[in-house]
Amino acid sequence: MVNYAMKVIKPTICGLLVALVVIFKVSAQGVVTNEMLLTAQEDPNNWLMATGNYTSNRYSKLGQINTNNVRKLVPKFIFSLGTLDAQNTTPVINNGIMYVTASHGKVYALNAENGQ
Repeated sequence: MVNYAMKVIKPTICGLLVALVVIFKVSAQGVVTNEMLLTAQEDPNNWLMATGNYTSNRYSKLGQINTNNVRKLVPKFIFSLGTLDAQNTTPVINNGIMYVTASHGKVYALNAENGQ
């Protein structure tokens, strides 16, 4: 019974340590405050919620893409989520880092400019 408990505890402790390292690394990217969420629709550099803002309208005031140039859009990068399961995700972006979720509890932090 003791050997079984150690086999379960060791991976759990390792997972906790990895999670703490990730949390500290992500926190270095900047904390999202309540004020940032309340004024999300005014921030053109970040997309802090899946729906864009608390009105859930998924609208951005950016004018770089319009009806005249939308057909010229091309992908900047492709990132595989590493699974054949459903790959529906709405990324959020904070300070140039795109956070993407995948199945099986995976979360990826990518450079929003190049996908690295």
